[in-house]
Amino acid sequence: SLLMDGEREVARVMRIFADTMREYMDVDRLYAALGEELQFLGYYMEIQRFRMGDRVRYQTCVPKELAEVQVPRLTLQPLVENAINHGIDPKVEGGTVRLTVRREVRWLVIGVSDDGIGMSGERLAALRASLLDDSGNGAHLGLRNVYKRLKLLFGEDGRLEIDSTEGFGSLVTIRLPVFEKEKSPCTKC
Repeated sequence: SLLMDGEREVARVMRIFADTMREYMDVDRLYAALGEELQFLGYYMEIQRFRMGDRVRYQTCVPKELAEVQVPRLTLQPLVENAINHGIDPKVEGGTVRLTVRREVRWLVIGVSDDGIGMSGERLAALRASLLDDSGNGAHLGLRNVYKRLKLLFGEDGRLEIDSTEGFGSLVTIRLPVFEKEKSPCTKC
């Protein structure tokens, strides 16, 4: 219907969304190759660029040799979404979200940063405290879910840290053990 009405761009974005959701609704897989997660993020960013236009920019710095490293599925997208919704979107001129990945011996370190509005020290402290909240409160749900999954899957080896400076942006860093698919800590994966 959209194609017949000449809305080719809307139809393209809807097709990307539908294809992506179908692929990622596979609840039996806990892990995915980092390359798959980056592809999913690319689709997500196309949808965001459709929504926000030039107000959102996306940069990645990911070594190609890390493409097959396994990461918990749908861990990166909530971090990027958070950076856009709380950092970039409130800023009139928009901004840039950066995803960086590096390997440190047996650790994978992933950073999602933005040059958005940032947050005060008080707000940052409240956000950090909310990660431990088990009350079911909907505030910061995406970050809390990522934090809890990292703890569930990796114990103390899974870390999520948040830093922010008001007026300059925020950085969320996660650290998890590096493993290839055949060495997955989950027998169902």
